[in-house]
Amino acid sequence: MNTKQKRLDEVSLSYDSPFFEWKGEPQPPSDNANSSCSTTTIAFQNVHGLHPRGPHASDKLHEIVNTMVHHNIQVLGISEHNIGLANPTWKQRLYESVQQARPRRITHQFNSGPEFDSSGRLVGGTGILVINEMTGRIEPQGNEGDAMGRWSTMHFRRQQLPPITIIAIYQVCQSPSNAIGNTSWHQQRRYLDLHSRPEHPRQAFIKDLTTEVTKWKDKKHSIVIGGDWNDWIGSRKSSVLHLSTTLNLVDPWLIRHPIDNDFPMYEHGQHRIDSILISQDLLPAVA
Repeated sequence: MNTKQKRLDEVSLSYDSPFFEWKGEPQPPSDNANSSCSTTTIAFQNVHGLHPRGPHASDKLHEIVNTMVHHNIQVLGISEHNIGLANPTWKQRLYESVQQARPRRITHQFNSGPEFDSSGRLVGGTGILVINEMTGRIEPQGNEGDAMGRWSTMHFRRQQLPPITIIAIYQVCQSPSNAIGNTSWHQQRRYLDLHSRPEHPRQAFIKDLTTEVTKWKDKKHSIVIGGDWNDWIGSRKSSVLHLSTTLNLVDPWLIRHPIDNDFPMYEHGQHRIDSILISQDLLPAVA
């Protein structure tokens, strides 16, 4: 077997792996004309960078928004956009790219750490994209986010009900991917040190997110939190499990698929490290 053939066989085997199996109910139809106007589809995606140099940010944003339209996703939470929004030039370029992707029918909330980068690149960050009719349901001044870019938040009006708060998160790994570098872990470590907070970035994340969610629960908001936790609900000392039990949130996947708890979220992974938690009052509405 020559090298080229071996590589092709390895790719073929890779695509036969369980990672590429569809999970859950059959995929909803992508024909927007046949989709129910009473159903709001919310999704979360780790985009692994919207690089702001040249046309790449616009191209990738357009691809993401086109995917939202195709799959009738009205609200998309984003992890790791990698744009340093403390740089006003790149913040403006992001705004222009978003508006070009779906003129007058889109809004966004993106957050990053406070560190300035002249190239506009800063690892990490979160965001939320909202398209079409859902843009008209955002609460006045209903966009906000975390100072370290660990989450982005939007509040949506409901008829004769309290708002729904949607939070897109990104939690760093237990240790940085590079021992020396400028990862999200390092950024958060520096920020916490500046504020005399000695706790681990992940401990600070869960503590601060708990405080944030509690604030909105006290105002009777329903909650949807999703994104890249870099943790799974079945792990030892799971931060996802701790957050869900502390805030009385549930994992809708586990409710619908209790015997299929764990599966890889990336090709070489082992666990469901991306997940969604919701308020229990929303369970009857989950379609």
